[in-house]
Amino acid sequence: MTLNRKKTVVLSAVVLLALSLLLAAYHGSAWVQAGRFNAALAAGELAAAAGHDSPHGRFAQALIHQREREYQQALAIYAGLQGEAGPPLRNAVRFNMANIYMSWAGDARAADQPDVGMPLLEMAKQAYRDLLLRDDQFWPARFNLERALQLQPDGAEIDPQAQGMPEHSPRALGTMDAHQELP
Repeated sequence: MTLNRKKTVVLSAVVLLALSLLLAAYHGSAWVQAGRFNAALAAGELAAAAGHDSPHGRFAQALIHQREREYQQALAIYAGLQGEAGPPLRNAVRFNMANIYMSWAGDARAADQPDVGMPLLEMAKQAYRDLLLRDDQFWPARFNLERALQLQPDGAEIDPQAQGMPEHSPRALGTMDAHQELP
């Protein structure tokens, strides 16, 4: 081997080693931060977890707003997270957004504001359905969708007699005689 070739090989090895060390330091730092985040969550310190600069930290921030019934702030943070979060966190974001709509609808209902509560409940139902389209085994979304449907059934499930034309309801059509004798 020539001297130039040896220098090139040694220089390449040194550069590769330096890059490897930098990459290892970066991943080690991320691992330590994740450990601190998990420790804060395990200790129930959601505010400490919210201080981390990561999608999970922003999720914790949104959860704090959600628990304090600051729905618009929580929804804004969750909306920003949808594009950058991985699949498990993205499902949790969508679920919490639907839960916000559900809680907000409940607050509107308690304040006797059906014009606000009904659209929010519809948004919650749609958000649960969208989540279930992506992950049909997400059982908490199934349960909450069922609760939302009990509070406000879809249009097809509403009692036809309440719509003003009972003679066209499925129940009426099912009990009508199919053949009638002419006089």
